Amino acid sequence: MGNSRELFQKCEDQFGNSRLTEYRPMEWVLVADLEKLQEDFSFLKVHCQFNLLLDICGVDNLSKKEGNLSGKRFEINYHILNLEEHIRIRVKVYLDEKESLPSITALWKGAEWFEREVWDMYGILFNGRPKERILTHHEFIGHPLRKDFDPKKRIPLSSPLPLAPHDTRKLRGLPEDGHWLNIDPSHPITKGALRVMVNLEGEKIKDVLLEIGYLHRGFEKLCEGLNYNQIIPYTDRLNYCSAALNNIGWCKAVEELMEIEISERAKALRMVFGELARVIDHLISLGTMAEDLGAPTGLWFFMELRERISKLFTSYCGGSVNPSLTRVGGMSHDLPLGWVNDCLNTVKSVEHSMDDLSKMFSQLPWWMDKTRVCPIEAKDAIEWGFTGPCLRACGINYDLRKVSPYYYYGDVEFEVPLGSKGDVYDKYLVRMEEIRQSLKIITQVLDYLPVGRLNIVDGVSLPEKSEVYKDKKALDKYRSLIRDGIKVKPGEIYSAIEGANGELGFYIQSDGGNTPYRVKVRPPCFPLFQSFSEIVKGNYLSDAYATLVSLNIVPGELDR
Repeated sequence: MGNSRELFQKCEDQFGNSRLTEYRPMEWVLVADLEKLQEDFSFLKVHCQFNLLLDICGVDNLSKKEGNLSGKRFEINYHILNLEEHIRIRVKVYLDEKESLPSITALWKGAEWFEREVWDMYGILFNGRPKERILTHHEFIGHPLRKDFDPKKRIPLSSPLPLAPHDTRKLRGLPEDGHWLNIDPSHPITKGALRVMVNLEGEKIKDVLLEIGYLHRGFEKLCEGLNYNQIIPYTDRLNYCSAALNNIGWCKAVEELMEIEISERAKALRMVFGELARVIDHLISLGTMAEDLGAPTGLWFFMELRERISKLFTSYCGGSVNPSLTRVGGMSHDLPLGWVNDCLNTVKSVEHSMDDLSKMFSQLPWWMDKTRVCPIEAKDAIEWGFTGPCLRACGINYDLRKVSPYYYYGDVEFEVPLGSKGDVYDKYLVRMEEIRQSLKIITQVLDYLPVGRLNIVDGVSLPEKSEVYKDKKALDKYRSLIRDGIKVKPGEIYSAIEGANGELGFYIQSDGGNTPYRVKVRPPCFPLFQSFSEIVKGNYLSDAYATLVSLNIVPGELDR
């Protein structure tokens, strides 16, 4: 804590107390000057060790009724993290349509795709020139997250980029020597929603071309027309392998913006279902890794374990893939009779099966040969913006459940598994051990599961059905919350949880209504996939397959 105060004083001396504020403990906000933006970022990274760029978020202030004190149309929010002190800073910069921003890719390699996204969605220039589109197609006209963009407008694609490697490399200015090969979208390793092209010299990769946006669903635009609880089912479709974690992350962000505290029982249940979802996500990742590397029976074993856990979700809320099990202020409903015993028995059976699977894979020579490829140095992982298992596989001990505990993560005992080389084998081992640690957390929480009311936040939580049937006031309150939703005070928040693939963050701006003014998702997969080109260069084509599946790219989270 003392170091954080010294660091804040250092920044305050540099920027002045009129520009720098402590928004929340260990979270600061800096209003930057457009002319000195590059200088400010250099100071933050070089002298203050804000070394991990988490996200860049654009906002169009055109429709703001109040709160736009700058008088500028756009604002850009840079979210940056000091890994050593666990301090976050949100750097705000305001600009008009004719103004442009300096690119910060020289400071953070991972900024490239985030800047492309800002250009694509808002039309904001970097270094005075437009970036290449990333989520919309190359013939798209306009910028869809501007407030004056008509969401009903349809812009068809008349001439898609040809799949022929020669035409594509000419269009993009890529090397003409070597042999270009499309391994996507038809190759099963990429699951159909990513495009990967490789430039080969024999079996070695010289260059890589990536395209995303095939699954872009406009989640952030949809949020602007939905009330806060209506958004929950849409979060299911982000990382659909661990949808419960998306539900939890969203509701936690809204609750922090509203400054409300949920019940102890609701916190405990969120931890249980969040860890169950993490286990499912890792099982799917490991199973597809086994299948894609030549061990299809491994997929059957891992998926059978997934089915055991999925039954727990089905018995609780009726759905295993899209559970929508949280509500702002708590949970959708309480546990059914006998669920805790079923869960504890399932946890024990999965623990036993994980030991068998570890013996099956971890020490096999052929498995180790195929997975000890494409190492990643810790400094490169930080430059790209890695979080989660992929960062921990590089030896960086950073897990939000440990460094910034939320709910009861500070009260349970669990370890953070680490790798050393960051290669495919390390990522496999980290996920295997994280499954065991998640099961350990679940057991501890269920052994001391709090009792009492589940949803207790007045004016936010729905009344109990038993009260609604008997009390007219409770009925009116129920109708009002269902019809109008909850109103959130004006303000902004960035809130994050430890998702299955890394830091899952939600940035929300509210103008005081029952729908958010702006929602931005910080998707863990976005910086992970961006790094793929650099990771596999100089390696063999077969190593690229192993690396891609070890990154665990989920298109729904990537494209949003």
